[in-house]
Amino acid sequence: IALSTIREQLRNASVQCVITFDQTNHREPGLSPKSQRNEKLRWLRHEGLSAFYYVSHAPFLFAFSDPKRMDKVRGLVGRIGVPVNRIEGQE
Repeated sequence: IALSTIREQLRNASVQCVITFDQTNHREPGLSPKSQRNEKLRWLRHEGLSAFYYVSHAPFLFAFSDPKRMDKVRGLVGRIGVPVNRIEGQE
């Protein structure tokens, strides 16, 4: 999914979160997977959105229009036992 599509989905007031499997590091040579994820997070922030990654054997992007929603989900992810070192993004 394109980042612009995520942005458009989050402009719909009924959409609180977009979660997507992100495998684009296979398509963009030249940057490490972590650098690519950081660039995507930077782009989303520039668009006024909040986001973080859960990185395990596969990275998942969690994007939000409201930073309070992101904080709530990050808290839930931590409480279910996801190790802190698996979360990348806005602190």
